[in-house]
Amino acid sequence: MRSIQVASNIYRQLLTLYFCSSWIILTEAHLSFSDPVFLRVSVKDETLSSFLKSFVAELALSHDTLPSKDTKKTSKLRKLCFLLLGRILFINSSDKPTLLRWETLADISLAYGNENGRKLICRIWNIHSQFLESLLSEVKKGLTKELDAGLNGNWREVIITLQQVSHLIRSVPEGAELFLAGSDFLDALLSGYAGVFDPQFRETLVETTYYCLVGLTAGLHPLAINSQTLRLKWTTNKNI
Repeated sequence: MRSIQVASNIYRQLLTLYFCSSWIILTEAHLSFSDPVFLRVSVKDETLSSFLKSFVAELALSHDTLPSKDTKKTSKLRKLCFLLLGRILFINSSDKPTLLRWETLADISLAYGNENGRKLICRIWNIHSQFLESLLSEVKKGLTKELDAGLNGNWREVIITLQQVSHLIRSVPEGAELFLAGSDFLDALLSGYAGVFDPQFRETLVETTYYCLVGLTAGLHPLAINSQTLRLKWTTNKNI
């Protein structure tokens, strides 16, 4: 039984290594294309887009660690994918690439960290700000509705969405401004906190509020705001 398990683990490692090597070759080929060929082939390649989305999603979920012992190859693939994502998403045209989804940008932000991820996301936002603001406005509307519904809403799904939103607005201050424009979303966060007593749900609401407020003070050094003091203020409110 143990020999079968060991053989299975070896097979998975070899399979991961094979696919990693294959995608290194493919990503290098796409990056070598001239701009006209890249626009005609790479940007419209749904298989490539699907791979890049799943790759950064896996990076985000595993916190920058891929399940492979060949760190040299996975590190190289990680870098190539970063360059490829930038080249695709920096293109400004009426036909938006399928990779231009707010969830993918949130994954990129988490996968590539505060420095590289933030720089990439900020540049993408500057190029596609109107399109992304439209997407996030719909997300904000849906979250506001679910938060106001309290226990009658799909609050478990809200946790997942808010966690993704938080990754994005940590990188893009304009995203924080969008979510805090008006009082509806902030009021809904407070309403959700009062209506649902699940610890993870409440923790997520506090963190989202914190990152929104920090986003509004981008470039400043907020002295009185941090997630711990915000949590204390909310939990000591007699109406909650």
